[in-house]
Amino acid sequence: MTEQKSKGKVLPFRQGAAFYMKRGAKQMEKNDLLAALCRYRQAYASDPSNADSCLAVAEILYQMQRFEESNRLLLLYVSMYEAVPECYFGIACNYFGMHEFDYAAESLETYLSLDPNGAFAYDAEDFLDVLDDDAELAAATGISSDEDFDTLTICTRARHLLDAGEPGIAVDLLREHLSEVPRAWRAWNLLSVAQYCAGDREGAKRTTDYVLSENPDDLSALCSRILLLCTGGQKEAAAELLDALPQDLAGAAPETLSSIAVLQMELSRFEAAQMTLRRLYLAAPYDTNVIHQMGYCARMLGDFDEAQRCYRRLLRLDPTDTVAKYYLASAKSAAEQPSGKAAYWSLSYRVPLPEMLRRLNHINRMFGLPQGELRIRWKTDESFRNLLNWVLTVPDDRVKRAILSFYYMMGDERALRSFLLRTDQGDALKREVLALLRRMGAKEPYMAYLESQWIQGRVSMLLLPEKLPPAYEQVLRLLMEHCFADGQQEAASYSVDLLRKYLAQFEDNHFPRISTNQEASFAAALDLLGGRLAGKEQDEQEICKRYKITQIRLRNALAKFEPFLEEY
Repeated sequence: MTEQKSKGKVLPFRQGAAFYMKRGAKQMEKNDLLAALCRYRQAYASDPSNADSCLAVAEILYQMQRFEESNRLLLLYVSMYEAVPECYFGIACNYFGMHEFDYAAESLETYLSLDPNGAFAYDAEDFLDVLDDDAELAAATGISSDEDFDTLTICTRARHLLDAGEPGIAVDLLREHLSEVPRAWRAWNLLSVAQYCAGDREGAKRTTDYVLSENPDDLSALCSRILLLCTGGQKEAAAELLDALPQDLAGAAPETLSSIAVLQMELSRFEAAQMTLRRLYLAAPYDTNVIHQMGYCARMLGDFDEAQRCYRRLLRLDPTDTVAKYYLASAKSAAEQPSGKAAYWSLSYRVPLPEMLRRLNHINRMFGLPQGELRIRWKTDESFRNLLNWVLTVPDDRVKRAILSFYYMMGDERALRSFLLRTDQGDALKREVLALLRRMGAKEPYMAYLESQWIQGRVSMLLLPEKLPPAYEQVLRLLMEHCFADGQQEAASYSVDLLRKYLAQFEDNHFPRISTNQEASFAAALDLLGGRLAGKEQDEQEICKRYKITQIRLRNALAKFEPFLEEY
């Protein structure tokens, strides 16, 4: 009699979304967010059209305060697949975390209109009540009683502009807000940073001096002064002022703690920076920059094991993160050969220049392959795809344009749509991506972050001339603030299309100059006409009141746009 071997349970090599969702749920029960995120990401990757896995990943990212990443995932889903009401509730939560309160309210109303008796209906109504009550909103956001809610939104948008390499536009946006809210100190401090990034160090110094003359103990302004001293060659004075900062930073905002930590590292105060970063980590344990700075600090102090732990954590947050992979390998190499040549580490979260050039050369060689072989590499080599996604973080539009064109050639609609939703990318490239999507035949409308606004529309509506004078940009901004915020997407589409037709009549983009009053009247006229084309008649007096203009100015503006109505 032959002995029978017991058959073990054989798992298939590839698992479906349901398998990973179940594993993720078990990790959530243990409150292990990183392990759960890993499983839910696997579920989402196996079937991106599955709403449950998309919502699961987005919810964890929200809990980790990675609001933009979570929002990009949800907006991408609703732009590509049939709308799921719960997505809009999640989008509202993310907008709130990003201080985009009007968009949060609009998303909540969309959720309630799609599912009035849904699982989150009560929460959505309660959420709307909070957004409509200044005292409740102040408590929910944790801002001081003398701050303006619009300041939070404007500062968020200004930071996006800085990340996208548009400091000049950020300066204009902040100045415009400060003309209306002159004692918004948060905006004044960010203005100083924006001026510095724009190369206007004298302006940054004047702004910093003004804030400190009004608030001598303002930590953000003191950080700006230290930075200006440091970059101005006065490192001893900068170090002296840095060391004189209060030791008790318990009440400091996370962005202030971040500024202090960066200055401490710039001035080689690594032990002090470690203490600051540990305090910051308690408030933001999943923030990429915080974790990288902790790894950087550990490396400079010779603690290679701690540095490796930091980058392993980043790779658990995002396994496709090639920057974290680079620094993890560098930390391992330094630990194994402490006397070897030290690799250059960047305080900013990017790979150093030699590594960047090596990667770009490798991609150039890959692009030289026959198209059939290149397509196979694209489909089968995950590391190659991750490297191409990394290229979109390189501050060179020519390089990014090449990658976006490659996505188009590969038919990667998802990657192009995702690019439109990034807040760290400029508008010019996004407009080119819109044209690529239309050429691909990707279904409209598209969702995008354009002109510091989250918008949805058709290509004809979004493809305005790339270099609009500031006055016409303000017309568009006013339209978006009123028309888009009210959820009138169809009317907004007609309004912007009318503006495009009006501007198209002028050769070489030589547009007539318009005054501040005309900016408002142009926006009002477009709002009114767009509503009419969408079948929504609006009262002229109400429009005038909304845009703070006279009826004479409205009628003058209407006369400029009404001739183009014949084309509809």
